[in-house]
Amino acid sequence: MNKKNLIQSLFGVTTLLVALGYLLSVWYANPVMIEEQLKSTKVEILAISTVLSIFAGLFNARLWFKINYHLDETINFSTSYWAWSVGRIYRYIPGKVAGYYIRNKLQKSPIKIGISASISEFILILLPILFLVIIYLATSTSFIWFVLPLLLLFLGLYFIKPILMVFPKITEQFFYSPKEVTDKLRFILPAMLLHGLSFYLIIKVGLSENSISLYQAVLALYISGIVGQLALIVPGGIGVREAAIVVLLTTFGINTDVAISAAIISRVTLLFSELCNVTLAFICKQGQSK
Repeated sequence: MNKKNLIQSLFGVTTLLVALGYLLSVWYANPVMIEEQLKSTKVEILAISTVLSIFAGLFNARLWFKINYHLDETINFSTSYWAWSVGRIYRYIPGKVAGYYIRNKLQKSPIKIGISASISEFILILLPILFLVIIYLATSTSFIWFVLPLLLLFLGLYFIKPILMVFPKITEQFFYSPKEVTDKLRFILPAMLLHGLSFYLIIKVGLSENSISLYQAVLALYISGIVGQLALIVPGGIGVREAAIVVLLTTFGINTDVAISAAIISRVTLLFSELCNVTLAFICKQGQSK
């Protein structure tokens, strides 16, 4: 194992252990209440949340297709959807690299295109998350000092293609112009809204927590997703993502027992939606091959 891989592995393991330790401390602080909340959550809420996540996945799959079509116009949606949905399942294999590898393999795309598409996808989804975080921090006097660096990061990513036009080959493959970024929002924003609404229903209706807002639900869900990406060796960010959700929800004033219950239920509904999307993608692919 080289030095870079060793550092990544140590960082991932440390992040996972800290996250699991935190989750266990929250669980054992009030295990009875958490178990009761999990058992009392209605099946109807789980079903609706899963359906919303399925539709969110369809928008994300469409975004993945558009990113790849920008790089290779021979790619069709059914193949891209199949690759994306299977990749979502494969990311639960330790290392998460399997998820990126299988997407590229199933699309039969060159490695260069696979890397470019994955970087583009991350940046495009990060931009609206940054924007929401900036708005939230700008209204909070406690975190006002974080606004400027995050705003500079947002503007840098949004205008990165014009800024780096001196390197046309790199910018053409990895980055988008402001107009192209805005065009992709028609896929990103509906996905964020649907995923956020799914999470919001889990907390508001499923766990009867009336203090949560849809805005806070979207923030908590998507920021935790970014945090989950940091632990590269953790399958699907399990544990790390959930710990981040608990921290963020408690920051918003939600009780820890509700927060950890929401994190667990959210993971379950997400996994079910991903399995459903794999099934839909398979049907779509089989239909095209006939």
